[in-house]
Amino acid sequence: CIRETVSRVRIPLPPPLISSRHRDRLRAAADPLLQTWPPEIDIAEVIGKTPTRYYASVHAREFGFRINSTFPIDTYDLSEKFSTFGMKWTREKIEWTFNGKTVAEYDTPSDLHQPMYLLVNLAVGGLWGGIPDDPSVFPADFLIDYIRVYDIER
Repeated sequence: CIRETVSRVRIPLPPPLISSRHRDRLRAAADPLLQTWPPEIDIAEVIGKTPTRYYASVHAREFGFRINSTFPIDTYDLSEKFSTFGMKWTREKIEWTFNGKTVAEYDTPSDLHQPMYLLVNLAVGGLWGGIPDDPSVFPADFLIDYIRVYDIER
């Protein structure tokens, strides 16, 4: 089975959320209520203070060890216009796309051979994004034009 997700989004402008992070991600758990981590596939994570770079990541456990592979992807200012982020996930490989072009690939870890649920959110603060600065303005809008998820049989 091949799973694919495509989302067209526009992140908040950096000035309102200087040190925030914005996250469009998939996360797996045997039971979503258990909130186990890893595994997780991040389709796109953007740190508000650097809107010209986003990160595609996979977090997994293989052979008892935690694996974190993150791919930084440089681009135009993501707050200026809508962008399309995609991910194709097969039993063999994960492929990330940006505006229809492949930007990263990774062999699928064995603990990602399970159902995933989709989480789309605008997260503020945290260890990676930091505490919002004084110029941060709330509320902020994470604009989503569409999210499409496909389950494609071979």
